[in-house]
Amino acid sequence: MISRKKIIAGWVILLALVPVLNIAQQADSVEVIDSLVNVLVRERRNWNDASEKLIEFGKPAVDPLIEVLTDQSLPEWPRRKAAFTLRDIPSERIVGPCIHIFQDTLEPVALRIDACRTLKGKDVSQYSHIFMEASNHENPFIRLVAMQRLWALGGDPAKIVSMRGIKDEHNLVRRSAYEYITRLPDYSVNQLLIQGLFDEDWYVREYIFNELKAGNREVSGYLEDIILNPANDESIRWSAISILRQAEYYQNVHLFIKMLHDPSWMIRNETVLALSRRSEFIKWEDLIGEFEALKPDIQYSIYLLIGRLGPEASISWLTDKLNDPENGWMAAMALGLSRTGESIGPLTEGMKDPDTKKRQACLWALTQIHPENLLEIITPSLSDNDPEVVRLAINALKKIGSSEAESVLLKLQ
Repeated sequence: MISRKKIIAGWVILLALVPVLNIAQQADSVEVIDSLVNVLVRERRNWNDASEKLIEFGKPAVDPLIEVLTDQSLPEWPRRKAAFTLRDIPSERIVGPCIHIFQDTLEPVALRIDACRTLKGKDVSQYSHIFMEASNHENPFIRLVAMQRLWALGGDPAKIVSMRGIKDEHNLVRRSAYEYITRLPDYSVNQLLIQGLFDEDWYVREYIFNELKAGNREVSGYLEDIILNPANDESIRWSAISILRQAEYYQNVHLFIKMLHDPSWMIRNETVLALSRRSEFIKWEDLIGEFEALKPDIQYSIYLLIGRLGPEASISWLTDKLNDPENGWMAAMALGLSRTGESIGPLTEGMKDPDTKKRQACLWALTQIHPENLLEIITPSLSDNDPEVVRLAINALKKIGSSEAESVLLKLQ
C-alpha cells in the first residue's frame, strides 16, 4: 500500500504545478487572442468568427481590442469591427476610449457612431452632458445614438431630447423618439403621441396608431377633435375612430352615430364597426330615428347591427321594414341575425314575395333561425323560378339532415 507520506507528497507536488499550468494556459490564451485580433484586423471574410471567439474569451480580450479601436494608423473598418466586438463584452474599461472616439470630430463618423453604440449597457451617467451636446449634431445618426444613450439613462434629459426628437427632420430619429415616448406612462406625453398620427413618415403613423390602439391611454378628447375636423385627412380621421373603437374606456356613442352621416364611406364603415363594440351604450331608438337620413350603404350595415345586437323591441321595427318594397330584403337579413321566433311568420310570408332578392333573403334568414317546421316552410321554394332560391333551399335541406329532408333531396335527383 502507498504510505500516507507519499500521498501527501504527491498532493504537494501537484499543487506546486498548478500556477505553472495556469501560466501556460494564460500564455496559450494570449496567443489565441492575439491571433484572433490579427484576423479581425487583416481578414475581411472571417472576422465574424474571430469576433465571436473573442467575445467568448471576455475580459482578457478587452485590452487588445481597445488597442485596435484606438489605433488611428489602422483603416476604419478593423477599428469598427473592434467596436462591434467590444459591444458584447461586459467591461467598464471600454467606456473611456469609446467616449474619447465619440467626441473626436477628426474620427470617421461611422466609427464615432459605433463607439457610442458600444457604450450600450455601460455606466455612462457621468457623460450625459456629452450626449446632450451631441444630440444637436448636424449628422442625424450622431444625434440618434446620443439620444439613445440619454434614453437609457432616463430622467429629464431623456424627456427633453425625446420632445426635440419627434420634431427632427430625419425620420429615423423621429421613429426612435416616439418609441421612447410610448414607454412613458405620463399623461403629459399623450398629446405628443397624437402628433405622431400626422407624421409624414408612414412608420411613425403606423407605430403610434398601433400603440394607441393596443394601449389604454385616455386620449379621447384629442381623437374626437381629429374626427370632427373635416379638414383633417380622411385616413387620419379613420385612424382616430379605429383607436376609439378599441378603447374599452370610451362610451360616447353619440359621436359614432353622428359620424354615420360623414361624406366618407371609409369613415362611415369604421363607425359601424365602432358601434358594434358599444351595443350596451347605444340608445336604439336614437339610432332608429337616424335611420332614414343615412346613406343606403350604411343603412344595410345598420340593419344588420340592429338585427344582431339590438333589443327585442327593435324586432317589431325590422318586421315593419320587411314590407319596404325596395329594402325589405335588408330587413330580412337582419331578422335572420336576430334569430328570434317572432319573426318566423313574417319571413315565411316574405317567401311568397314577387321580389327575387327578398325571397332569397327570407330563405337565408329562416335557415339561420332554424324553426322546427323549416322543412315544411322551404319545400315550396324547391320549385321556385329563381335558381338561387332553389340552391339556397337545397343547401338548407342538407343542413337539416333529417330522414325526411334526405327523402325530399332524393326525389330531386
